[in-house]
Amino acid sequence: MMELSEVSIDRDQEKRPFKKEEIHVNQANQSLGDEISLLNRQEESNDSSRGEIRFLRFINLTHLDKTYQFAILALCHVVCAICFAALQEEAFLLMGNNSKKYAQTVTLGTQIIYVICSTFELLLDGHFQIKTPIWKYGFLSILTTAGMYFTNASLGYLSYPTRIIFKSAKPIPTMGVEVIYPPRKTFTALEITAIFLLTIGITLFSYGEVIGVPNFSFMGVLLVSIGTVADALTSNYEKKNIFRPHDASHAEVMCLASFFGIFWTILSMYGTIFDQINFIKDNPEIGKWIGISAIGGYFSVSFVLLLIKSAGPTYAEVVKGFRKAFSIAFSYVMYPTADKKFGYFHLAGVIFFMLSIANTVWAKSKKQKKALV
Repeated sequence: MMELSEVSIDRDQEKRPFKKEEIHVNQANQSLGDEISLLNRQEESNDSSRGEIRFLRFINLTHLDKTYQFAILALCHVVCAICFAALQEEAFLLMGNNSKKYAQTVTLGTQIIYVICSTFELLLDGHFQIKTPIWKYGFLSILTTAGMYFTNASLGYLSYPTRIIFKSAKPIPTMGVEVIYPPRKTFTALEITAIFLLTIGITLFSYGEVIGVPNFSFMGVLLVSIGTVADALTSNYEKKNIFRPHDASHAEVMCLASFFGIFWTILSMYGTIFDQINFIKDNPEIGKWIGISAIGGYFSVSFVLLLIKSAGPTYAEVVKGFRKAFSIAFSYVMYPTADKKFGYFHLAGVIFFMLSIANTVWAKSKKQKKALV
């Protein structure tokens, strides 16, 4: 599943002075996650208080104090993201032993909901104009669908907290792609340290799964790793081929990538599509949780974009880190199972994971200060 979007400052912008009235924001996602990753250019002055903080055209927070804006947007993002993760896990738990066979009903249902939500947002904004050549969305949809397909398939083998940890590893292949794929980028010592800490955290958490879960299968690790790499390629492709040259909105990208992705997902269900549909018809509660979780995932993207605009990327990273840690804790507390036991290696993995987030926030803060000098 396309993960919930990861947002960061475009590093190319940090290497040169900002234009007075322009800030480029990279929404990398996705968990469509979660969690798909997206880059959205948003016009605002260097003093972000001048920017309009409006949600779905009707809800305007611009007049509120910055502290209240941050509190409202952070709370809305965390709540929506938790709904996405918790209800998606609920759907997989209800599938039980059928999760391996019917995992792609989650992919298909999520893509359909994302098309509906993004179309609604574009219509409300009143400017349903496609800025990017359609063929680019066709290629992008292959990457986004692959990320969702392999991630959902991995949940037939892995616990949901392990999925969250592995999907948080997206910066690792993303950095690798950016080092290799022109225009190549260089990374600071702090950024490399964050990746190192993240790698240790994932390794420790995974080892906790290996020794704590009966009949642990590395197939799940392989599948979620492929999904994570696909998400990293998605982020890089979006940034360099869609957002930067065409200035497309996040709603446009989510709408068209999901629309074309529906066909790839149906193609992957060749020979079983009617069986998959009948399974959801016979289990409407699963369909309900898939739909509601997808709505939560979509709107968590919108709130994190507004959070970037209102408070900046550094504070947004703090909120996202809290959201991921809370999602892991929520999963263990609300959905305890015999195959999901939290041990010392899990704890050590989470600690290194949080250290990586703290290091990332510090690195972004230093870069932001340098860019504004």
